[in-house]
Amino acid sequence: MQLTRQFKALARVTALFSGVWAAIGGIMAALQYLTNPDGSLLAQIATHLVMYGALGAISGMATALILARTEAGRQVEDLPTPRVATWGMLGSAAPAALFGLLGMVFGAPAGSYLPLLGVGIVSGAIGATVAASVSVAAKRGSLPAPSTKPRLPAT
Repeated sequence: MQLTRQFKALARVTALFSGVWAAIGGIMAALQYLTNPDGSLLAQIATHLVMYGALGAISGMATALILARTEAGRQVEDLPTPRVATWGMLGSAAPAALFGLLGMVFGAPAGSYLPLLGVGIVSGAIGATVAASVSVAAKRGSLPAPSTKPRLPAT
């Protein structure tokens, strides 16, 4: 049972990060189309949704795995929000670091690392924001149940 709950949590965090990044990709595609209307708007949006969504999925999965490994046995509600934001930042910067490492291994030119640094910084900021918002939402909890049953007004 414990393993199933962990996979569900991993899938939720991955889907959350993927959704945020896909929305950013859709906005970027629309802005790019406004400045340079080449091709179809829907094709550009679909392409950006998939690309940015995949980046978000990798970031979310890395964040969830880092958080699960470092904070094993603790509930998100019990963790300080800045610590959760730090893990979100590190997990979201992981894809850029991975791609940079692969570039080093396969001999990419030194000038190709500057865009990855920018992506890592922006991705880390977005990941920290998403992770912190999830932590705050988890601490807030669900709405309390109403104490009385609602009544229909008498006619």
